[in-house]
Amino acid sequence: MTFHIRYGLTARAWPQLGLLGALAFMAGAQAQQVPAAPATPPPVSLVSYSSAFDHYPKQGDAPATDWKLANDVVGQKGGWRAYAKEAQDTKNAAKAAAATATPTQPGGQQ
Repeated sequence: MTFHIRYGLTARAWPQLGLLGALAFMAGAQAQQVPAAPATPPPVSLVSYSSAFDHYPKQGDAPATDWKLANDVVGQKGGWRAYAKEAQDTKNAAKAAAATATPTQPGGQQ
C-alpha cells in the first residue's frame, strides 16, 4: 500500500482499505455474543409508594374577609411592629429556655 501525501491514496490502496475494514467489521461481529437467558427470572420486589403529604393535616383556605376590616384589626393590635415584637419575644424566650436547660451527657444521662 503506497501513500502519497500530495495526491492522497493511490487507486490500488482503496480496495485494500475496504478489505481491511470488512475484516475488522467481521471480527467485531464475532466478538459479540448473546448472553444465555437465566433459567429462572430473578424475583421482583414490590415497591410501595407513600407520599409524605398523605398524613399531613388538611387545612382549607382561610375564609375571605373584608380587607378594610383586616386592616383595622391589625391597626388595633399595634400594626406590623406589634407582630414583629411578638416574633422577637418568642425567639428570645426560646433562647433563654435553652440557656437555662441542664446539659446532658451523650445518651441522655445527667
